[in-house]
Amino acid sequence: MNKSSAPTAFALFLSALIIVLAFVGVLEPSEFKADTSVETFTTLLLSLIAIALFIERSAEVYLSVWRRPKREQLARAVTKLKKEIEKREKALAELTLGTPPADAMATKIDGLAAPLSKAMEDLADHRAVTASYSLSINVSLGLLVACVGARGLEPLLLNTEPTSAFFVAVDILITGALLGGGADGLHKIVSVFTTWAEETKKRTQNTD
Repeated sequence: MNKSSAPTAFALFLSALIIVLAFVGVLEPSEFKADTSVETFTTLLLSLIAIALFIERSAEVYLSVWRRPKREQLARAVTKLKKEIEKREKALAELTLGTPPADAMATKIDGLAAPLSKAMEDLADHRAVTASYSLSINVSLGLLVACVGARGLEPLLLNTEPTSAFFVAVDILITGALLGGGADGLHKIVSVFTTWAEETKKRTQNTD
């Protein structure tokens, strides 16, 4: 499977899964009453942020063992070529002293431009692939943690009946994505919610 088909396959799989879950949800509807208190919401998100930080660090450690040696090798190649170019440019400047540059030396410098560009491109590609792997590991660990009980929706909803398998599946998918997306995204949600709560409180006080 090439790079362009992988995202398409994932999107198709996710779309099919959502359709199946939506169909099951219609067959097994559940009644919920939302608990939107600031304390509940903030406590929940702070807990998820802590878990997301653990997941990010775990993924970073696993990827370091696997990807770091190659990254350092590519980075050394880039650094070596840059230093060689700087060395030759300095030698060329000292050699010419205002006169037209020596064609041979200039050619040697130009000859390093292509290898440097290729080395930098290889390093960028390696980092991009590593970032893709990191996201996949984060989401996988997030789903695993959600499966064992860390949920994002259930604490916010007061269920009036036993939780359906459909709701659990949706909760796991959403919580796994939230955890896999990292702590920064969850922190932004906390900031937005607390700002909204403070503004609502001020408006209520002003109307009293």
